[in-house]
Amino acid sequence: MSVSIHVEIENEGEIIDSSYEGAYLADDIEMLDEIAKANGACLMTSFFRKNRDKVLVVEGEDRWFKPREGIKTFKAILKQLSQNQYTGEEENDNFCWTIEGVIRILEIAETQGKRFRLVDSW
Repeated sequence: MSVSIHVEIENEGEIIDSSYEGAYLADDIEMLDEIAKANGACLMTSFFRKNRDKVLVVEGEDRWFKPREGIKTFKAILKQLSQNQYTGEEENDNFCWTIEGVIRILEIAETQGKRFRLVDSW
């Protein structure tokens, strides 16, 4: 079973799972973080609910983020992927398609004044 990344939206104390699976993002997360860093954006991994070592930062305290920062990061990654071929053409297209979906979700969350986080699932 492969790893998948989901976008969760905070909704008045409840969590909405976007059910948007980013398997392509999970497969090459280090490469995507390098692209974000090279373009002055936050690392994609900085938006995870948990540290990458799977330990909550503070017990009982969830990490939530403003969509604007996520949008900035994912747009920087998308721009680079659109301009440069980091992988095979089909895989690069899948990255772009997945990232465009994440951006749309974050834009909706932003218009509604909601926060988000990324979670990975096995």
